[in-house]
Amino acid sequence: MVSVIQRAKDSGRCPPSLLTEGAMDPDGFEVGVAKLLDSAGFGLVADTSIVSSFQVVLKKTTGLEEVQDPQQRASVLAQRRCLVLALVGCTPSSNNVLKRIVDEGYLTTVKIWLDDALAGTVGG
Repeated sequence: MVSVIQRAKDSGRCPPSLLTEGAMDPDGFEVGVAKLLDSAGFGLVADTSIVSSFQVVLKKTTGLEEVQDPQQRASVLAQRRCLVLALVGCTPSSNNVLKRIVDEGYLTTVKIWLDDALAGTVGG
């Protein structure tokens, strides 16, 4: 089975410098992302029952208390955010899951990420 990181690399949607195999994953983020992926590419599977699982993965992009080192935490969160943006970006607009995740707060979370970037911080 191809890893989430390799599939993201193959998609061409994330800068290679952000995609490091074996990055710290103490809370199962990558396993959660793997369950959301379609079988062929790096988009979301076309099954609206995954929306709650997507929300769980999304929450893991805003904090990571398990990692004490601020630089390591920032690195892991930057990778996670890139993966989620790529996942959504690779999903066809005809996929009903996109509408559902937008309706359930995806853009609010992305705004938090943008606020972090403007403040020069990642993950608060």
